Amino acid sequence: PKALCLGDIFNIGNYKNIFISSPNTTFSGTGKFFLNHKFDEIYGKEVFDKLNLNYTGGSWGGGPHDSFLFDFTKNKIDELMKNNEKFNINLLTTDTHEPNGFLDPNCEHKIINISNVIKCSTNELYKFIKYIETNYQDKVNIVILGDHLFRFTEENFEKELPKKRT
Repeated sequence: PKALCLGDIFNIGNYKNIFISSPNTTFSGTGKFFLNHKFDEIYGKEVFDKLNLNYTGGSWGGGPHDSFLFDFTKNKIDELMKNNEKFNINLLTTDTHEPNGFLDPNCEHKIINISNVIKCSTNELYKFIKYIETNYQDKVNIVILGDHLFRFTEENFEKELPKKRT
């Protein structure tokens, strides 16, 4: 709780801090962490359910798939930009969670395997970036991070991975 985190820094600058993810915010103390570090809005499965938002569950933690999360985030950004608010949104996608991923029913690929899950999630990310670029050009910055390397393998996917990864 005493660590200086990104939310604390943005709070000093009067930014609205928002966290969005698929599983319940109670998972591993996620919600408590973000509350302790000055986040104004925290969204997870139980919040989406409470808001009666229509989504297809089945991603990691039983929450909504990445396509829903990206659309929800686009709407949130539109609202914030319309109100001319400074903001920091942290979006944590989960469809590509190992070992097998969670294939979004909206995906054009229907065979369930990690390769197709990654293709689908990447396509959703691409559409999100294009939306932000088209609508907000240089007014919104996007930072993309991964939390760790993919630690599992799948026969076909393993052939595509470089032997040494950093």
